[in-house]
Amino acid sequence: NKEIQVPIVIACRSSPEISRTEEDFKQLSESHQVTFYKSNNLNKPEWIKLLREADLDLVVAMLWVNTISGEVIDTSRLGFVNLHGGDLPRYRGNACSTWAILNHESEIGVAAHLMNPDRLDSGPIIIKEMIPVTSRTSIQELYGQVIEVGKRLIPMAVEKIRSGEVTPVPQDHSKALRCYPRLPMDGEIDWNDPA
Repeated sequence: NKEIQVPIVIACRSSPEISRTEEDFKQLSESHQVTFYKSNNLNKPEWIKLLREADLDLVVAMLWVNTISGEVIDTSRLGFVNLHGGDLPRYRGNACSTWAILNHESEIGVAAHLMNPDRLDSGPIIIKEMIPVTSRTSIQELYGQVIEVGKRLIPMAVEKIRSGEVTPVPQDHSKALRCYPRLPMDGEIDWNDPA
């Protein structure tokens, strides 16, 4: 959309399961003459000052490494929209796709939602799409599907927010499940289990 201007890109450290790195974002930013920065913590005064000076309408945050304060979110007139690979409100946090497979879910959600200050994956949902999961679905396949769905959902969410054609749906926090990253011991095989 030619009406949307991206004044800055800030990248945090990349997660091992994601194929894109900070360097990829830097190269993309430079190819479009967009100012690029790197930080793992936007809550510091220097980043809040930079974001305020950028005069932002909306911020898109994806795979950010920590919670974002209200002071940071307030630097954008319409807030921060996040893409989350989990069926909100149930699957919040990390490794949601992995836990959905391990929990024998028949589907997993991909959601674009507004971010709440200092809270993980808890803001009102703008748009959500479900991806089927079967006993044959691999984590690599599911990550790929989440990325493809996310590529569609983020522009749709941005347009809905821009045009005012959305009423974000608050999450039912009583249904929330906090997923944690898997640890090496989570992958150990119990040889007493049936094949």
